[in-house]
Formats: sequence, structure tokens, C-alpha cells
Amino acid sequence: MLFRGDLLFNWRNGKGLSQSESAREVNITQEYWHALERGKRVPSIKLLQVISEVTGLKKSILLGETKGKQHV
Repeated sequence: MLFRGDLLFNWRNGKGLSQSESAREVNITQEYWHALERGKRVPSIKLLQVISEVTGLKKSILLGETKGKQHV
């Protein structure tokens, strides 16, 4: 499964948030957020849902299943 961690990075920077602040929003550690952004980890389905709700990014886009622009 391809997880687009770069989209999390772009979202976070667009909002002016730190990794710690972003991680708190989805109830994970800063280290785990960092690993997601770098593509070193793939979130569970449950966490993917939370990330999608918090960021407003569609799950299909985060999973690289849909091409096109994501809305931030």
C-alpha cells in the first residue's frame, strides 16, 4: 500500500503547524507523525480515518489511489 506522507507534510506546513502539534491532533506521537511524513510507516485504517477527518484530505488520495488535486 502506498501512503502519501508528502501530503501530510504539505498540509502541516500549509497550516504552519509543527509535527508535535499535528500529531496531537490525531492522537499519535511526534515520532510516529514524522515516520508517516517520511513514508516509513503506513497508518491503520482507523488512524487513516482520523487523519482524513483532521486534515480534510480524502483517504483515497492519502493512499495514492486517486490522481488529481487534494484540497487542503
